[in-house]
Amino acid sequence: MSDTPETNENIATTESDPSTGAWYPRDRSRIASTLRCDLIAPALRRTLPMNRISQSGLPAIFLFAFCGLAWDDAGADGANFSIVGDLPGGRVFSQVFDISDNGDVAVGVSNATSGQMAVRWTRSGGIEALGLLQSGAYSSASGVSADGQIVVGDATVNAAQPELRAFRWSADGGLMALASASAEPFASRALAISADGRTIVGWTETASGFEAVQWSGDDAPVGLGVLPIAGYSSQAMGVSADGSVIAGLSGTPRPTTEAFVWTTANGINGLGDLPS
Repeated sequence: MSDTPETNENIATTESDPSTGAWYPRDRSRIASTLRCDLIAPALRRTLPMNRISQSGLPAIFLFAFCGLAWDDAGADGANFSIVGDLPGGRVFSQVFDISDNGDVAVGVSNATSGQMAVRWTRSGGIEALGLLQSGAYSSASGVSADGQIVVGDATVNAAQPELRAFRWSADGGLMALASASAEPFASRALAISADGRTIVGWTETASGFEAVQWSGDDAPVGLGVLPIAGYSSQAMGVSADGSVIAGLSGTPRPTTEAFVWTTANGINGLGDLPS
């Protein structure tokens, strides 16, 4: 199908596009983002610690690579940056897409020997790979619960003919595909998770197009509908702390898209746009 919803891997994943796609935690005291390392090349010759960037300087990191960053403004000596690092093997690359409430956990993607893989970084333990789905060759983490214990994202199955599947990760259960809407091999993606970890939102492919959905527990995804504008396409991109309010966009990039808010009581409602 055409007009596939935008994915995190389309944001700053090539060296020709240094945009960051930063996400802010709920208390806004910390930021997770991505830095184009070659843009700070003049400072890279300094031999400073690898795990910290402060007002005193920058770490020695590889040129022409993206490096995940966690920023903390709570330090006594001003803003501090922690290099997320990357997995062994492959080209030097990592990117962070979301961060826990206290800033101690960040999630995203990194290159590994076998390809790109979802990662979870902790301030105390560093970066760890979250693995792959069975017979898959790719995974990427998009969201994390407030306490940092549950991670969501997407991963492929069937390496010969890759199919995208939404996943949920926890330390106890590992990486597990979320329930599908039907027996058909439709693609799906998890883009965000509520603070309490109980509601996951994203999109799933249907026979008509792409539809915003929410997952709760082990249940099949619940469709949120689409707005009555061009194209049968919608995706849920954010969710409130308790999962009661979901936000996203509907429509196709050509000719139009519109932001929406969804609630159980009122369903999907467009937010309109500013007058031209």
